[in-house]
Amino acid sequence: LLDLLELCVYNKIMKTISEELFEYARDVNDLPMLSAPNNQNNIADHFHRQMEILYVTQGHVQVKINDVTKILCKDQVAISDSYDIHSLVTLEPEKTLSIDLIIPYTAMTEYLAEKQSRSLKNNFITDKNTVAKIKSFIDLLYVYWTPTINNITNHICQALLAMIPKEIGFCSVQNNSKQLLQSEILQFIADNFLHDLTIETVAAKFGYSKYYFSKIFFRSFKTTFNDYIKILKVQHAIKLLQTKRISVLEAATRAGFNSEATFYRFIKKNLHCSPKQLALQPLI
Repeated sequence: LLDLLELCVYNKIMKTISEELFEYARDVNDLPMLSAPNNQNNIADHFHRQMEILYVTQGHVQVKINDVTKILCKDQVAISDSYDIHSLVTLEPEKTLSIDLIIPYTAMTEYLAEKQSRSLKNNFITDKNTVAKIKSFIDLLYVYWTPTINNITNHICQALLAMIPKEIGFCSVQNNSKQLLQSEILQFIADNFLHDLTIETVAAKFGYSKYYFSKIFFRSFKTTFNDYIKILKVQHAIKLLQTKRISVLEAATRAGFNSEATFYRFIKKNLHCSPKQLALQPLI
C-alpha cells in the first residue's frame, strides 16, 4: 500500500500526466480498459497509440475527432483510432451515460497492417447494425474481462478490430497539414524515435521544410518536436524500469538519452518527481 507521501507524489504525477496532450500513462502500460456505463468527465484534446471506442448508452455526448465534431445520442459510437486527436464534452451530465473501451496497441498488429497509411472512412457510427455488432463485442468483454491482456480478451479485441474494416472501411489520407501530424507521421516517429531521429529527417521524409514542420508541430501539440521525442524516450525508459531489473542509468541509455542527468532533468521539469518514483507507481 502507498503511504501518505507516496500517495501525494502519485496524485501529483497523475495530475501532470492528465494535463498532457500525449497520454504518458496509458501508453506506458498499454493495457485494455473497459468502463461500466458512467458519466464521462469532459476531456480536452489528447491522443494515444491505442484505439478508443465510446458507446453512448444514454443522453448526449459531443465528441471531436481530428477536427470533426459530432453530437452522439443513445446507441451511437465514436471510434478514435491510433493517434487520432480527440476530445469529449458530456451534454446534460445528469442524464448521460457512456461506455469507454480502450484496445491495447499490442492487440492492433493485424489491424494496423491492413490499415497501412489510410484512415477510417467514418469515426462516428450511427448505423444500427454496425453499432449492434460493436455492442456484442463489448458485452463479450464484460463477461471475460480482466485488467490485463490475456488470451480471451485479446481474441475478442482482435475480432472486433477485424470487423471494423469490413463494416466501416478505410480511405486514403489527404496529404495536408491537418492530417500531417496525425497517424502516419506519429506512427513513423513512434517506430523510429530510438534511432537518433531528427526533425530534419522527419520533415524531409514527408516533403516539408524543417521550419514549416516545426511550426505546425508546435501549433498542433503545444510542444516542440525535440520535447515530444524526449517524452517517448521517457515512456520507454519507464517501461524498462517497470519490467526489467536494471539501473536508472541503463534505462536512460537504452532509451536514447545522452546522460543520466539529462534524463533526470527532463522528468523533474515535466513530472516533478524522480525516475524511481515514477517507475514504482501503477500508472493506469
